[in-house]
Amino acid sequence: IRLYYAGYVHAMHGAEWEEAAIKNDPFAEIISPARLAIVNFGYRPTGLTEKQTAVLNSTIAEKNNIKGYAGIYTTELKGIKVLRMCALHSDVTKKEIEKL
Repeated sequence: IRLYYAGYVHAMHGAEWEEAAIKNDPFAEIISPARLAIVNFGYRPTGLTEKQTAVLNSTIAEKNNIKGYAGIYTTELKGIKVLRMCALHSDVTKKEIEKL
């Protein structure tokens, strides 16, 4: 149980690290804060329509997942297409998450 708990705590930190990195990006927005190792965010540059923003976020997820480094997927929250990251791997580091 201790090992499971340590992994869970590490995953929670991973989501918090990702949230902090997103907050430093002027084009990104936290849609749903880090909870249960998941953070929902989106890139929302000014001047884009909702449809263009949805395409942008979908493209970001697709290109990221082709690399095979980390799984960032899309979902819809309140009718907005957003990115979702779940940092569950126990070996992930803060530096790796900030690089995403």
